[in-house]
Amino acid sequence: MGKAALGALVAIAGLIALLLAGFGGGEMGESTSKADFIRQGNAICGKWQQARGEALRGVRSKLQPPVTPAKQEKVILVILKPYGEAIEGLDDLEPPAGKEAQVNAMIKALKIAFKEAETDPAALIHNSTIFKKSNDMVKAYGLSECTV
Repeated sequence: MGKAALGALVAIAGLIALLLAGFGGGEMGESTSKADFIRQGNAICGKWQQARGEALRGVRSKLQPPVTPAKQEKVILVILKPYGEAIEGLDDLEPPAGKEAQVNAMIKALKIAFKEAETDPAALIHNSTIFKKSNDMVKAYGLSECTV
């Protein structure tokens, strides 16, 4: 076997290794399990819950009386920002095979509720049902850390 042929084989072997690494080292086409999706999703939302708590503590320390609706809206927007990032993180996860429609509907409900709250934060002061549908969907799926 010549040097050119050996070099080609090494290059092909390297390409195959890269392709397998890109698929998580498993079989090509292997899907994320629901348990893996839930674990990864709860980790993403757990980080959101932590960021929300930190943001709320930071805002509370700066919030001086009187607490006006405008100040409440600012607080809501501050604590919502990490939630939007968590939704994008969930959207980036690969849904389990056969669960794509359910996961996509859940992500859509999360995005709709987030957009509504972001557009009208005052509504959260008086209306706690904005996140009801999305909260029900994530809880039913097993994403216990992803409720608002």
